[in-house]
This record gives sequence, C-alpha cells and structure tokens, in this order.
Amino acid sequence: MNYNFAKMSEQTEINFALTGDIVKEAREAAEMTQDELALYLGSSRQTVSTWENRDGEINIRPQLRKKLIDFITAGFCNRFQKTDVSEYKISAPYIKIDYYENYIQSLENGNRFFDFYLNEYPRGFYIAFQVNTKAMENNKKHSLSFLDIAIGKEVKMEEFNKEYEVYTIWIIVLSDKLIFTQLTDHNKKSNEIVCNYLNPSAKVSEQTLNLADVRKIFKVVQRVTTL
Repeated sequence: MNYNFAKMSEQTEINFALTGDIVKEAREAAEMTQDELALYLGSSRQTVSTWENRDGEINIRPQLRKKLIDFITAGFCNRFQKTDVSEYKISAPYIKIDYYENYIQSLENGNRFFDFYLNEYPRGFYIAFQVNTKAMENNKKHSLSFLDIAIGKEVKMEEFNKEYEVYTIWIIVLSDKLIFTQLTDHNKKSNEIVCNYLNPSAKVSEQTLNLADVRKIFKVVQRVTTL
C-alpha cells in the first residue's frame, strides 16, 4: 500500500494511527535500514523489526511515538547513508529559486535532491535552499552569497527557545517569502526575533518579526558555494 505522507502530516499526534506498514514504507522511502532508523530514533533494530511485523496499530511510549511521527511526516524526505570515512551522506530536498513560490504555498518539497555530508549522525530534517538574495554577502566566514546553497536544519517552533543562537544564520519561511538572515535577539515575552542583514548596502539592515508569523524556521548548518 502507498501512503500519502504529506496528508498524514496534517493529522495530530492524538489521531495519528501508527501501523507496521506505515513505519516500514516510511523507512524504505528514506532508503534507511532498520539499524539506521533505530539509531535515528535512539531505539534498537529489534524494536523496529517488531513494529514493522505487527498487524494493526502499534503501541509506543509517548516520547518515542512523537519522534517516530516526526520522522514519518517529515524526516522521510531525507536519505541518510554512512560513508567509509565515518561521515554521513544526506540527500535533502533541494528548493531552487524558481520553486520558491510553490514551496511557500504548499510547503511541499518537490522531487529534487541535493547531497551533502556531516561528521555527526544527522538527527533532524534538512532542506537545501538556493540563496535568492545578496543581503547576507559581506565576504566573511558566515556570509551567504547569491545562488549559494544553504543547508538548513528545521527547528520546530516549540523547540526554538532551546535551539536559538545569537549570530547564527537562519532561513525563515513566511507566508509570502523566504528570508536568509542572522538573528541578533529573541524576546521571549513578545515572541519577537530581530533579523540582521550582513551586506552594508542592503536596503534594510535590521527587521523585527513575530514568531507567530513564521511558518517554518531552519538553522543553517552548512553553506555550499557555487563559485
């Protein structure tokens, strides 16, 4: 049976029915072995095997259930492979500039993938975005140039307070555009973030956003230059 994982992502955790067939198909869609999925979840291969071979809904403790649902509804879009040099090759959805409008409207990732490598096991969900602005260019270490590829790790809004780091580069998805920016402040009381743009010639050097207006947010973990 082929499951529509995009539709599943619209369901709440309460009414999300986890079955062995769903777990197996999501794992295979991610091109992961049972061992790799177990490592990703912090579980064991035997546990994953038991889930996949069980008829009907499977019962899992709440914390692990949440991680598994996150994997099924989002993480399956990444493909992980361990290399011979103790690195991890990740194939992430690749959002080119000409696909921005479709992505913003539906948050669907298309069918293009971009490969990159990390030294640590890549827990989380990654997307590769083609940079559409010169606002983050300043010829320094953390700058982003126009048409560079920024690898973003998605940060769930409920986890943002833990993940937030000053001066890290972020990708912010709003209802009408994507923003590549450095964050210089996070006011928890007002739920606002301050965006800073590195290019001194940018029209706006600083901007304040309310997190309630943010659809998705990604922390940039790697930059791939096109030069």
